[in-house]
Amino acid sequence: MAIILEFSLPAESFALGDALEAVPSIEVELDQVVPTEQQSLPFLWVEGNALDAFEQQVASTSNVDQFRLVESMPDRRLYELDWNDRVDCLVEGIVDAQGTLLAAQATGGHWQFRLRFPDRRHAKRFQSHCVETEMPIDLSKLYDLSKSGFRKEYNLTEKQYDALRLAYDRGYFHEPRAVDLADLGTELSISPRAVSYRLRRGISSLVEHTITTPFRSEDTKH
Repeated sequence: MAIILEFSLPAESFALGDALEAVPSIEVELDQVVPTEQQSLPFLWVEGNALDAFEQQVASTSNVDQFRLVESMPDRRLYELDWNDRVDCLVEGIVDAQGTLLAAQATGGHWQFRLRFPDRRHAKRFQSHCVETEMPIDLSKLYDLSKSGFRKEYNLTEKQYDALRLAYDRGYFHEPRAVDLADLGTELSISPRAVSYRLRRGISSLVEHTITTPFRSEDTKH
């Protein structure tokens, strides 16, 4: 069963610490790629209203050997980077444990990561690598992708999960819809109004825990 691992890491212990501290309004995000031994997370999105100041700070940081602008928009830029050994060390741990980078963001003084591993054994291998290399990660979440793990991750009740899954499987979200709320209610033995409520609450929770807050410090019960 695949395992999701979320953790934070002080920027000063990983990458761009000086630049992030000097320009706290900037948000950065590593492009979602599968790291390999030949490719150490080369692309970085930078967003904010002080992009030039951030670029000047990065030019003098010891974490980056090269820093090249790839694409520029008014409030967002994409860079290609060659990192130093500290970043490569984390990537080596991810590669060795067959991990996949799902998200990596930084603002202020901390990076936040979400990784996926084939199973719990591989996730533990990555954690052991961090201990051995003195990488000070702060583990916040570790869960599997089973039904119960999925519900916990997206803060869904079992009834919300079942309603959403049934609606999807029966084509409720198709255009045009293959079934209506009454059809779903019959299968769930509840009223159409109750189905609508579960779907709305479930969708709200999914949006909250994916689009609006990719990383969160605590769960909000629904």
